[in-house]
Amino acid sequence: MDDGGGMDMMGSMSMTFASFSTYKMQVVWGWWDVKTKGQYVATLLALAAAVVVHRWLVKLEVAYVKKTLVQATEDGGAGRGGGGGGFVGGLGINTTTTANMELGESLLMGGGGTGAGRTRLHGAVVKSVPFSKRLMHAAFSGLLYLYALLLMLAAMTYNPGLFLALGVGYIVGELCFSTTFDLVGVGGMVMRGKGGACCE
Repeated sequence: MDDGGGMDMMGSMSMTFASFSTYKMQVVWGWWDVKTKGQYVATLLALAAAVVVHRWLVKLEVAYVKKTLVQATEDGGAGRGGGGGGFVGGLGINTTTTANMELGESLLMGGGGTGAGRTRLHGAVVKSVPFSKRLMHAAFSGLLYLYALLLMLAAMTYNPGLFLALGVGYIVGELCFSTTFDLVGVGGMVMRGKGGACCE
């Protein structure tokens, strides 16, 4: 390429952006060959939409992990006898709230209790998750990783328009799905857990 960005004719990487007027390029695959301004605009929209979809898939992954950990904690509480309905033993300890607190604190890496105590509780809950569910999550997470790598390759075309489109897609995805709030704040579950009340 002779537009100042991406790959040059010798195949070496040029680590500089092309000009904003550049629209002819190949994106990720050889068949994705952008030659007209119309194709370029369609590519920008497609990449922005692809990032929005990625943020939605990450939200689904977080929801699956939360549900799986809470279910594992509830099953563990019932297995220890007696409480039923997510309560351990007859002690009135709501395991749903406990799981919410533990998951939130582990993701936030702070607050409430000692680090060693949180680590032991978190490890016990994770180990109680059936292998089939952990395998399903690992496979889904691997696909998300590959998806993210493809988006990274699109950014490595060093086209400023494509680069900005990826950023806009991320912003729209966060506005629509609040994925980072789920990752860091666990969707408000931490505050409900520390309040000591079950909101299920």
